[in-house]
Amino acid sequence: MDARVPVKTAIEDRVQRLGRGGIVRPIQHMVQLMGIFSRDMAKRDEEGFFYIVDRMKDMILTGGENVYSREVEEVLYTHPSVSEAAVIGLPDPKWGENVVAVIVLKKGMTATEADIIAAVRDRLAGFKKPKKVFFVDELPKTVSGKIIKRELRDRFAGQ
Repeated sequence: MDARVPVKTAIEDRVQRLGRGGIVRPIQHMVQLMGIFSRDMAKRDEEGFFYIVDRMKDMILTGGENVYSREVEEVLYTHPSVSEAAVIGLPDPKWGENVVAVIVLKKGMTATEADIIAAVRDRLAGFKKPKKVFFVDELPKTVSGKIIKRELRDRFAGQ
């Protein structure tokens, strides 16, 4: 399935007034002409297609850099022992937030915090790699199966 979404002319005109190029902007600015409200973050390519990169509330700000949790999660899922992954930001007095991974391992598989961090080291910039990894038996989810990151932030805050 092609993940590219064609842009309606009215929205494209509005986006061009906001800024050109691959700048990440909240989609709410791009689609408010249609009356749609979203807190998704998107990137526009050179052909005018938008790609959803993350939810605005899941973006982590660490040392002045934006980290999109979805990007880190996609790399974590390439590890052979990872069944499920959620990336959250936890408060840090020096950096603002630290990137933290919460992992569910596949049955019968093992991995350590060092294994997980080493697996992403070559695929992500240093500020994007998790500073800490927590292992859990299951991730909290809504009835529809969406991971409830707020509960993870509450559970692991201060650790």
